[in-house]
Amino acid sequence: MFESKYVRNILTLVGSALFAQVLALLLTPVLTRLYSPEEFGVFTAFISYSGTLAAFIFLSLEMAIVKSKSARELSSILGLMLVISIFLLSILCITIYLESTFYTLIGFNKLFDIKELVLLGVLFSATNLVLNQFITKKEKFSVYATSQVSFVALRFVFSYLFFYFGYTQYGLVFGFTLATILIIIYLSYKAEIYKERLSLKKTSFFAAFRKHKQLVIFNTPSNVINILIINFPLFFILKNFGLEAAGLFGLAYRMVMLPVTLVNKAIGQVIYKRFSAMSISDKAMLTFIIKNIFFLTLSFPCFAFIYLFGEEIFSFIFGVEWRIAGVYAALMSPFIFLSFVISPLSYYFVAYDKSDLLMMISILFLGILTLASVLLEFIDESDFIKTYTLINVAYYATVLVAVVFGIKRAQLNAKN
Repeated sequence: MFESKYVRNILTLVGSALFAQVLALLLTPVLTRLYSPEEFGVFTAFISYSGTLAAFIFLSLEMAIVKSKSARELSSILGLMLVISIFLLSILCITIYLESTFYTLIGFNKLFDIKELVLLGVLFSATNLVLNQFITKKEKFSVYATSQVSFVALRFVFSYLFFYFGYTQYGLVFGFTLATILIIIYLSYKAEIYKERLSLKKTSFFAAFRKHKQLVIFNTPSNVINILIINFPLFFILKNFGLEAAGLFGLAYRMVMLPVTLVNKAIGQVIYKRFSAMSISDKAMLTFIIKNIFFLTLSFPCFAFIYLFGEEIFSFIFGVEWRIAGVYAALMSPFIFLSFVISPLSYYFVAYDKSDLLMMISILFLGILTLASVLLEFIDESDFIKTYTLINVAYYATVLVAVVFGIKRAQLNAKN
């Protein structure tokens, strides 16, 4: 169905992602019997806020690492990224330490006790973005695969140890942070980051910015908006229903999204590499996309099973205390299936400098979600999650239409 090298990359990444998924599913029930939903709420809020804030630290210039054509260009990109990240991290540190009102509005005030850890989480998340781009550029996909499995195992071990020594309130956060540090060290060594040079010349900065300004202007807002779309329900539930509700929702979302996050991130890296090497008007483009969609739709029975028996599944696997999380998972399964199938195609917008279109689509649906949250009265979390699911189904369907229409239009223009 695909070229042999592509098949090997897919099998390596998907195989490791699935193994990591199974490992996480086996280990998480142990943690749910050690930590309470409220303690999971703290952990879920930590990774959501740190991931959201990290999305703009490099202004999406990390995506230019794969597209760089020479060592000189790469050194200019890295130098510009360093200067931008120092400036933005400084602003972030000041506003968080001053406990700005903005953070209270999004429920972040519940994490002010560990704001230093959140700042570290932001730094580590941003660093991972860069390392993954180097792994993709150098096609060391087996390294990426190993890191995913190792991270799941390390996070469990550290989280268990922190519980054992009595650090239950933030044990999950500490475990996640230590595991992340070790994975960053491993990826840095394998990607040979220490061999890369930085160019700190102004002329190099301007040259790098001019060439990749589309990423800064369009892709950064688009990425931030996409992350807000993903994390909006957690922020809303945390602010309006508390840490326990956030913990239940966080587990449901993370468990159902686990295969999506691991597999799509892995496949997305390979697809991005292929897009970067293909012309948008290539006749094989649509065939390539259709094959990927068909490949991923084979997962439909799994999501259907969650939709039908989510409550029973979560109650049995994670404990009776987590039964409501299964209800949330069932409600979200339709849009998560679409995310699983369509999300890897979003690299199309980056590869062909159409990030502005994706940003417009994302802004539209974030606006719809925000208006729905303000104007509608929700009885409970389940009522809100139903609305969130419907809006996301429409979002992913729109993304797919935009990709197919854009390719067809390019092919038509090429013929003319």
